[in-house]
Amino acid sequence: MKSIDGALDDDCLFCRLPDESDEDALILERTPLAYSVLNRYPYSTGHLMITTNRHTAGLSELTPEERSQMWDLIIRAFAVDTFVAPSPGETLSSLLDNWSTLWPLALDTIRETVYGFAAGAVLGFVLAVVM
Repeated sequence: MKSIDGALDDDCLFCRLPDESDEDALILERTPLAYSVLNRYPYSTGHLMITTNRHTAGLSELTPEERSQMWDLIIRAFAVDTFVAPSPGETLSSLLDNWSTLWPLALDTIRETVYGFAAGAVLGFVLAVVM
């Protein structure tokens, strides 16, 4: 990464933090592949960051295990019950397990949405002509 003066900076904060003690680095929780850390100079109170131990350029480069562990850290950090915010894998599994029940309901929802949009468009056109 380049710094403001254009010099190349190989010292990544998030790569360095896991080597420090939890207290010194302000790390709240560690998993084998990720950790949550408080910002030493927060923009707002309680600013929390969650990152992986492995350096990546973006979320698309994360493995499914890294994404899962980051999601678990988010859930625990904000004390969200898993039934309120299940992991993406649990959501997909539930969707596939209940496909036969959910598909007709999804079709009904799509049909009602299309009918409602059509009725609104026709009514809007009629009102525009009348006025």
